[in-house]
Amino acid sequence: RFRFRIKCSRAVPQGSVIIEIKNVNGFTVLKLESNPSSLQLLNDPGELSIDCFFDKLPLIEGRYLLSIGLAIYGVCLITWHSDVASLVIASPRNFHQSCDNAGVAAVQHRWVQNKAQPDVKHPSLITAANDSNS
Repeated sequence: RFRFRIKCSRAVPQGSVIIEIKNVNGFTVLKLESNPSSLQLLNDPGELSIDCFFDKLPLIEGRYLLSIGLAIYGVCLITWHSDVASLVIASPRNFHQSCDNAGVAAVQHRWVQNKAQPDVKHPSLITAANDSNS
């Protein structure tokens, strides 16, 4: 859950809240915007608190930056605050990679060997070569 405190100096009837998560290289991993047709957050001026809940946020290990903004939904950005928080993701348990952490999502998965015989004539098969230098 992410919780934000917002101070709005005037009513914004079609107002929305935007959150963005980027990795440290500036790649946008996630961008979400509230929809005023289902949740009217900025109808009245003043302070308010808003939560954004995630059932799961399956990011790979690393550091991420969180930005937040207010907008008139689908029209224009009112204000934007970059890198207001840092999010550090530790390596998930039982998630191992043999290569670098290229990518953004650590999706729980499993591998199963197919018992059917492969079609050796199919051109898209991957051939694994035994490298004696390793």
